[in-house]
Amino acid sequence: MEDPYVWMENLQDERVLKLVEEENSRFREFIGKLSDELFPEVWELYSIPILGSARLTEKGTVAMYREKDRRVIKWLGGDV
Repeated sequence: MEDPYVWMENLQDERVLKLVEEENSRFREFIGKLSDELFPEVWELYSIPILGSARLTEKGTVAMYREKDRRVIKWLGGDV
């Protein structure tokens, strides 16, 4: 059985590039301003600190968080 979509695997093919551009254009028209409206809400959710790891040491507990686009190390308790 022949795959009728195998031509889409060649990302240099002009037909593929044209199809991608057409689909992107259709999607942008469909989505409209929704992405601009959703961005603040998504950014707020992305900004919630996420605990990456924590370690109990002799001096206390140290934790590494992801906050937005950076990593932060915090002492959670014990002597510093």
